[in-house]
Parts: sequence; structure tokens; C-alpha cells
Amino acid sequence: MNNTEKPDIMKGLEDIHTEAALLGALLQKPDRAIPEFVANNRNAAQLFHDLRHRNLFNLFSSLVEQGKTVDMIVLASELRRLGLEETVGGISYIAGLPDLAPSTANIPMYTKLLRKLSARRACWQLGNDLVRTSSDQSRDVYDLLAEAQRKTLNLTLEDNESLGRPMKDLVRDTLNSFEEALESRGKLRGLASGLHELDKLTGGFREGQMMVFAARPGMGKTSLALTMAEHMAVDNDIPVAVFSLEMSDRELVTRMIHQRSGVSMEKITTGPTEKDLASVVKSGGKIAKSPLHIVDVGGLTLHRLCSMARTLKATHGIKCIIVDYLQLLRVPKSKGKYEEVTQISQHLKQLSKELSLPLIALAQLNRGIEGENRIPRLSDLRDSGSIEQDADLVGLLHDPAPDEDGDTRQIDLHLAKHRQGRTGIIPLVFFKEFTRFAGRAREFNCQA
Repeated sequence: MNNTEKPDIMKGLEDIHTEAALLGALLQKPDRAIPEFVANNRNAAQLFHDLRHRNLFNLFSSLVEQGKTVDMIVLASELRRLGLEETVGGISYIAGLPDLAPSTANIPMYTKLLRKLSARRACWQLGNDLVRTSSDQSRDVYDLLAEAQRKTLNLTLEDNESLGRPMKDLVRDTLNSFEEALESRGKLRGLASGLHELDKLTGGFREGQMMVFAARPGMGKTSLALTMAEHMAVDNDIPVAVFSLEMSDRELVTRMIHQRSGVSMEKITTGPTEKDLASVVKSGGKIAKSPLHIVDVGGLTLHRLCSMARTLKATHGIKCIIVDYLQLLRVPKSKGKYEEVTQISQHLKQLSKELSLPLIALAQLNRGIEGENRIPRLSDLRDSGSIEQDADLVGLLHDPAPDEDGDTRQIDLHLAKHRQGRTGIIPLVFFKEFTRFAGRAREFNCQA
């Protein structure tokens, strides 16, 4: 397409002279400048909107990948051999490019200018794509929104396909993290769960990590998640998003009020005292002021959850996501439950990395474990797919004495996988009356 065929708006989204100057600067010291530029800007072909310039840069990249020297003689020879002289404006046009740039010192400035224009063109193209796909009635609207959100978030001024950061920067940052760990010895480096022994073992939940806590129905998965959510959001004012696929938002809030106030459901229904009501109201007020966001949507799909999470991150700055529970999410058009759970697990892990936050996913264990009265294993994860592979930590709840009765029960949390540290058994106390977990009995104090 030549300039006369371009939409008027596109003429303001390109700078042919700067493109030519950048190529000219690269050709001034081709043996050094071109390989370095190609290595640091692997996806830089998009910087060049003029077809001649893009074809020429692609030839640069091809020669560098083949390990060939790039100079005017080699370029001319390759263009003749491939019959591409006309696609780059001819040999004489290339020969004049070095005269357009004062020196190679201008390469960073030219690159920055062209990257901004490239980003504007990407925005324009995305707008056109959204207009076109939005009229496609065969597409699910939530899938369209998720795709639009993902594409929008992928817009960047940086090179998405960079070959990676310089090793000296990686080593420096790694050593700095070692120093920080030394200085913060005894302190958590991630978000605290509120369960002392678990936090001691993990150092807290960190950005980009996916934690999976699994059990059979009735073992307290949701109570465990609410204990963690309350500690983060209510006690420490950390924005948390809870995606509840099993219980309603009102049910979850009711549980949290009873957990925090120490007033059981039975007392509320059979006749609470004035002191009980005062405690309930005070606890409810504290929860109401917290940055806790409960999303209660029936039939939630994976794409819609990811879309909502990105929105909550952008609008409320959430620092942790809890999904209750993983196997209830849906992936339309998946070819079976195993494949569906595999996709869910992989996307949730990617979401935790994309949003730079820890993600806690609850999961079901296979029904067969109920009659065996044994410690659960990773292989017991229901429709497991790649859960155990994707998760950074997997904790399996187990009741060592299921026949015992009483107001409190010991529930063992078996860390079956821990990518950043040791595995082992963490004894927890479950307060049946308040559906609440604690690391040990004395850790549970009714609060307002």
C-alpha cells in the first residue's frame, strides 16, 4: 500500500523520515549496531510502517540470525539473490540511508519516537478489531470483553518479545533480594495468611504465586479461605477479591461476621443477648469498612473471572485473589472435565503472574479418599489436570480423627508441594461453632 492509499488518520501515525534515519544510523556501524539492535528489539519490525523499511529490517534480522556480517556489500548481494531490490526501494536508496542520520548515538532517540507511533497504530488497529468483532453475534459477550481487555492490557511501549534482561541486571536484583531477605530475617516477605505455622513455613504468599488448598466437601475449605481473607482485608487493610462459585455473597459475609464476633449461628437464631448483638454489629461494621470484594456470579466462566480480576486490579488495586472453588469454573467448548480443569489451572497461574499478586484457589479431592481414611495425596486432586504442576504450593486438608466429636477439632494441613521451601504437616484447629481456623487454640480471639 502506498501513501496515497492510506487512510488520512494513518498519515499522522507514521514518520517515514525517522524510520529511514534509524536504518541509516544502523548502517553506519553495521557490524556492531545492527546485531545489538536486533538482539535488544526482537519485535522491532513493527516500528517500521513503511513497507520498504520493514522489509529491509527483516533482512537485517535474517542475516543476523544466520550469523552473517551485515554491510552494504552483503546487503546488495542478498537483495539481488532474493530478487528483493524493488521491495526496499533499490540499492541506491539503501546506499543513501546512512547520510540521513548524524551518528549511531541517535538510535535510542529514533527508536523511542517510532515506538510511540507504533503504539498509536496498535491502538487504532485494536479499535478497528473491536468494532468488527463486537458485531459478531456468534461470539459470547463475556469472551469478547475478556479478549478486548487482554489485548488492551497487552498494549505497551516496550518490546514484548525482548530476549530478556541483561544478566548483570538479573544478578544484581537477585543479590539485592538476598540482602533484603537477610535484613528482614524473621519477617514475612509476602502476604500473611493469619495462620502462624503456615506463614512461618512459606514466608507469606508472594506475587505471581498460585496456592491450592484442597479437601473433600465439609472439611472447611471455604472457612480456611475466609480466615485468610479476613486476616488480610479486615485486620490488615489489604485489598482482596474473593470469587465465590459455591456460596452467595450474603452467606459468606454472614460467616465472616459470626467468625469475627464469636457469636454462633445458633445463638442468633434462638435468641441472642444484647451483648451478642452488639458484638455482631461491631464486627459487621469493621468488615464493611474493609477492602474486601466478594464476587458472587452464577455459572462464572474462566474468561469472565480473568476479566473481572483485571478490572478489580485496575480500579481497586487488589493484592490477592481467592477462587472458591476451581472445579466449578467453566470453559465453554472444552472437550471434557480433565481438559477444562487443565485450562483453568494454567490460566489462573498466568493470571497471578500477569497481575503480580498471589492467587489462592480452592479445589476438591476425589470422592474415593473418603472410605480409605488416609492422608490425601497430590494424585487425589479431582480432575487434576495440571493443578499440581502449575501450583507453587498445594495444601491438602485431612481430619486425622473423623469420628471424634467436640467444639474444636484438629485438622492437619499437609503441604504436599512447596516450590519455594519445605513440605510437611501443619496442625490447625477448627472451631466448629464459628467455622473458623486457627494455627493453635490460643490464636483465636473473638474480635470486633
